[in-house]
Amino acid sequence: MGNSGSNEVTIEKDGDQFIETAEGVQLSTSLVQKMSSNKMPNESGHNSKIKQEKEVSKLLEEYQSIIDEREKQLTDLSQKWKNDLEQEKEKHKTFCDQSYEEFQRSAHETESKFKKPTLKPVCETLQQQLIDCYKNNSKQVLNCSTALKDFTQCVNKAKSSLLCENSPDGA
Repeated sequence: MGNSGSNEVTIEKDGDQFIETAEGVQLSTSLVQKMSSNKMPNESGHNSKIKQEKEVSKLLEEYQSIIDEREKQLTDLSQKWKNDLEQEKEKHKTFCDQSYEEFQRSAHETESKFKKPTLKPVCETLQQQLIDCYKNNSKQVLNCSTALKDFTQCVNKAKSSLLCENSPDGA
């Protein structure tokens, strides 16, 4: 041990494989074998260093290609989801438009089945005569009884004629 630093190495079993860990970092068996094969006593230190740099460079290129592939997959998935979302929005808009058109069509059909009420005033002249009579005889309202009687008869006559027109038997 002496002056040089020592590395603690632990071997753990992971399934059927043994994994060597150095200072808490797990090393795969293939990486341990590569590292072991690089420590050949007959190679010079310089050649070994160049070889290690080439291997590291090769590994970096492999990792970069994997990262690039994953990023491409992510962008493809992102684009797919955006397209799917746009399609769903279009379907929703189409469905809403169809529902609105169907509602409008049904509303017009229902309106056409029923007669719209006419809002023409009934007995308008007699009504105005009665109002004028009340204004002129505000303290003697009994003087307007004839005008009130005429207006009431006119309104009742209009009601009965309207009911006869709308009755199913037409009587």
